Amino acid sequence: MEQFNGAQIIIVSHVQPDPSQPGRCASQYQAVRQLGERLEPSIVAHGGSCANGPVDQKNFVGLFEW
Repeated sequence: MEQFNGAQIIIVSHVQPDPSQPGRCASQYQAVRQLGERLEPSIVAHGGSCANGPVDQKNFVGLFEW
């Protein structure tokens, strides 16, 4: 979870091997922020990384209009 401009933000991700490209993965992630009582999803980001570790703050906040 990340705090930014009064919002709490989490990342939801899905990673699976890409059968068309051995050693690569198809990944998607989406941030969800809570503003007061409201939950608001970001756009869905796509990537080719198999990484499953820590996420930079830009991934949390950069998918939203502020």
